[in-house]
Amino acid sequence: MRHRKRRGFTAAEKTELWDRWQRGESLRSKRDEIVAGFEVRAAVGRLTARDLALSDEVYDPEIDYLNVRNVWFSLSAPGAGQ
Repeated sequence: MRHRKRRGFTAAEKTELWDRWQRGESLRSKRDEIVAGFEVRAAVGRLTARDLALSDEVYDPEIDYLNVRNVWFSLSAPGAGQ
């Protein structure tokens, strides 16, 4: 299981959060804004690893199919020994 890196805040984001806190705005409103953005992306089909430019390898079912198309029976997963 891979551990994902925690995304830290940039200096500009920290400044914005501090200003919001001083104005009495809740940090929850910033969270709600971010979550709403992800919900919109999910609704329009743009919440994929490729669209988010994640550093992990994107799953390609064609590659897995090519690895197992002539295998009749096996107890190991393709690529498990690599």
